[in-house]
Amino acid sequence: MYNVYCNYRERKISRMLFFGFNILFIGIILITSFEYLSITIAKLIGIGRGLDALLSLGLLILLYLVLYLYLKLKTIEKQLVELVQKDALDDNKR
Repeated sequence: MYNVYCNYRERKISRMLFFGFNILFIGIILITSFEYLSITIAKLIGIGRGLDALLSLGLLILLYLVLYLYLKLKTIEKQLVELVQKDALDDNKR
């Protein structure tokens, strides 16, 4: 949480991301501290044990984050290609 705070203070991450990470960290701490919370979540999802539910949810969250980062990377790559092409055409005109 300290690392997230330092990155937020240096304006490396947005306010939404800062609060999102903090909510996630606090949620993980609460769920691991109080076992009945993980059991309740597991019963809602339909998985037998609390830890299995937490690992399944964690895996889904990680897969979503990988997809999000992949899409961001593709967007940046496309912008870079367009910028290089534009710069090459401008150099050719000179």
